[in-house]
This record gives sequence, structure tokens and C-alpha cells, in this order.
Amino acid sequence: MPLFLGYSLAWTFIPGILTGVIVFVVLNRKYGKKIEAILLEANQELQSAQDMAQRANANAKPAAMKAAQQMMEKKTALAVETLKGALAYSDWQLGSKASINAQIGMVIFSNNIFQAAQGQKNKLSEAIPYLEASVVKGMWATLLQSLWHAWLRLA
Repeated sequence: MPLFLGYSLAWTFIPGILTGVIVFVVLNRKYGKKIEAILLEANQELQSAQDMAQRANANAKPAAMKAAQQMMEKKTALAVETLKGALAYSDWQLGSKASINAQIGMVIFSNNIFQAAQGQKNKLSEAIPYLEASVVKGMWATLLQSLWHAWLRLA
């Protein structure tokens, strides 16, 4: 049609490419903000669990430590579930799936290491699928090299 109006074919591709880039940027920012809000909520849960553990260690009473440990496990489980909710948006933002899986794996791994230090049975095998999902290869490994903490736990 543009050829009939006297425009060259190049003038139809340029607006299409420009529109595609604009839509990509807008969608990436929109879903990036949603993921960021979910990650912030999960980090607040983890911070409150960490604060409970520190207060229980300062108290040093067995009953208080046990109650704090149970609350910590609940808060950690809630943070993991919150992070799993962010996976729903991971297809809409580049690189977020590996990052979210890395965070889930590290939270489960760290919680189980803490439980093992307390003499409880650990379930490190629960963290392995998430840590394996965070491994990327090729060009993505260079771009997502900040995930080396999760890769180290996988080793």
C-alpha cells in the first residue's frame, strides 16, 4: 500500500521497528516494577525472620529460641512462596527467571543450613531444582554473572 502512495518500503519498516521497541520497553518496565515489588515484600519477610533469630540469640532461653525458630521457619516459607509468585511474571522480563530461581534456591539453602546447625534434619535437596534453574550458559552467563552465589551453593 505505501508503494502506491509514493513512499518507499523502508518508511514502513522504521515505524514498525520503533513501535516494537517502545512496546518492549514499556512492557519490560511494567513487569519489572511488579517483580521488584514482590521481591521487596519477600525481602521484608526474610529481614523480619533474621531479626527474630537475633533477638532469640540475645535472649538465650531455650523456649524463646524454639519459638523464634518456628516463627523464622514460617517467615522463610512465606518469603519463598512470595518469591514463587514472582515467577508468574518472569516470562515478561529478560533474565528475571534465573534471578528469581537463584533467590528461591539461596533462601531454601540458607534456611536448611541454619536448621542443620540447630541439629534438625535438613532438606537441602529442595533447593537443588531452583539452584539448577538459575544456571545459565553462553552470553547469558556473562550478563547474569551476579548469580554466582547461587551457582556456588549448587556446587
